[in-house]
Amino acid sequence: MVFDVGVVVPDDFDAPPPGLLLRRVGPLKVASLLYVGPFPHETGTGWHELRWEERAREAGHVYTERLYRELYHHFDYTPSGMHQHVVEVQIEIE
Repeated sequence: MVFDVGVVVPDDFDAPPPGLLLRRVGPLKVASLLYVGPFPHETGTGWHELRWEERAREAGHVYTERLYRELYHHFDYTPSGMHQHVVEVQIEIE
């Protein structure tokens, strides 16, 4: 299985910072969900409650186990400690 992590960039973004790779991926059929909250290692996380495989199956799809991708849309390391990060989780489905 491919585990992919990245951030969403504008279509006209051409030059990644040193040490990062810009890769365009072709169209895939994925089930996608947005998670807003603390990461698994942070207090108050709800990450363990994500049910992407079950939700895909409920919609009549099968998780291929070929691709799992996390796209980070927003990081929140504010002093309040709420850490409301925004992560899009995608799994490839058939």
